[in-house]
Amino acid sequence: MNTDTTTDQALLRAAETIRSLRSRVDALETRLRPEPVAVVSSGCRLPGGVENPEDYWELLAEGRDAVRPLRGERWSGIDFGGLDDPGFARLSQYAGQIDDVAGFDAAFFGIGDAEAELLDPQQRVLLEIAWECLERAGWQARDLSGTATGVFVGVGHQDYLLTSLAARDDIGSRLSTGSGARSLIANRLSYEFGLRGPSMAVDTACSSSLVAVHLACQALRSGGCDRALAGGVNLILSPLSTTMTGRALPLAPDGRTKALAADADGMVRGEGAALVVLRRLSDALADGDPIEGVILADATNQDGRTNGLTAPSPVAQEQLMRRVLDASGLGAGEVTMVEMHGTGTPLGDPIEYEAVRAVYGGRGAQDPACWLGSVKANLGHLESAAGVASLIKVLGALRAGLLPEQINLKEVNPFIELEGERFGIPRRTEPWQPPEQRYAAVSSFGFGGTNAHLIVAHPDAVPAVRAHRRAAAAPAGPEAAEGPVLLPVSARSG
Repeated sequence: MNTDTTTDQALLRAAETIRSLRSRVDALETRLRPEPVAVVSSGCRLPGGVENPEDYWELLAEGRDAVRPLRGERWSGIDFGGLDDPGFARLSQYAGQIDDVAGFDAAFFGIGDAEAELLDPQQRVLLEIAWECLERAGWQARDLSGTATGVFVGVGHQDYLLTSLAARDDIGSRLSTGSGARSLIANRLSYEFGLRGPSMAVDTACSSSLVAVHLACQALRSGGCDRALAGGVNLILSPLSTTMTGRALPLAPDGRTKALAADADGMVRGEGAALVVLRRLSDALADGDPIEGVILADATNQDGRTNGLTAPSPVAQEQLMRRVLDASGLGAGEVTMVEMHGTGTPLGDPIEYEAVRAVYGGRGAQDPACWLGSVKANLGHLESAAGVASLIKVLGALRAGLLPEQINLKEVNPFIELEGERFGIPRRTEPWQPPEQRYAAVSSFGFGGTNAHLIVAHPDAVPAVRAHRRAAAAPAGPEAAEGPVLLPVSARSG
């Protein structure tokens, strides 16, 4: 037998074996990689007069600080038993507040006046935002009744319960369902819209809303639901929650959140509510849903034993970020924006930065710059709604191709060493990568140690979306004839 022929045949067999093994490895990696989740719409009520995501992006693009003196008229005339002691005035002079927590069209949702009076404003505002989110997704609320649509809401303080108990002598069933149980904040949405997927309130402190988004993604991937509303809410309706917060955590005396700054001296409370509507990417593409962004990977973990219950763990933060990055299928150098938790504390921000640097930094000068920021400088710390506010900021940046200025930053914290790293902090609005290269990471950390992290992409950066759009753009026959267009308008009442 010809030796050369035998060698050639062996090489061919070896090459075929390598191709087969490579194909099997690729298939295995694809199966193990989490299915992408599409953000098909979003809605919010945030400080600074923000009523929707467009208002929110305008506030960010203009570099506005929405924190203002805390208005005490919300609880004026209510006796809290002297617990709002003189220390309260020192601790709570400022907050990021939304403009209207009292206005609510109860009849629109079929809720009677007596029930509406005792309905926690956190339930009220979420009902309005959920309705708007469904409209923005192109859906009618009634069409979702009876469907496997999940609701996952980050919640925390029950301020309205405290004010109700202080102001009323009678405690009835409506108070229990209106503000007595945090579970009802999520369950109310499921009830009013007739949704039959999972419905849960999530309390992991400051990371609650991003943990809620993660749980929604898990439920979608496992088949537990086909659509999901996820987000969080936090309203400052009693002085007691601020008094408790100020005794547990440092509050900035001047009311300015100075995230990543050398003069950072504490957090500032903020309030607001926000939701995102999520679907499995394959379902969103099949149904022609709008897609604001694509969550490639997400996860949570816990700090475990640290120097104290509220002390962060840089090791746990790094492990979480690395796990999400690996699951996303991206290289560290492809992520060019990190929206940090960034509360504006002198030690917390550098600890978080070290975890970010360990995972996303140090990859060489050939990589694009990676921009760091924290929206808490604009809004204050929204606590149980903080993570979803960060996510919607990133969605706005993905859409606009711009990175907003990090305000309240004179000098960078000296323990945040940017020299020689691929990181930058935008001192003005900066242009971002082309759409097909826009990937961002979002972090949210609870003060009890529960951490959440995700990576989100511009739709054009996801091959499945690009392929779908190319197919949809292919010629499909004669164009529709021009003519009058019918614009339907409707309302619940005249």
